Amino acid sequence: MSYKIFHILDHSLPLHSGYTFRSHNIFNAQRNIGWNPVIVTSPKHEESWKGNWEPQEQINGFRYYRT
Repeated sequence: MSYKIFHILDHSLPLHSGYTFRSHNIFNAQRNIGWNPVIVTSPKHEESWKGNWEPQEQINGFRYYRT
């Protein structure tokens, strides 16, 4: 059975911080045990990210949903 784990993050990759790398490592660990992380970021992510962004983004095999 595959469980979906819902994560609501302040910000995420591609921004670089201890928070984003730690979160990504948690997602990898969850995937390794057969769980399916679902990742949503707050509007603060877009405020911090100066590049173009899309409502959905694939990073290292994980789909990030932007609000």
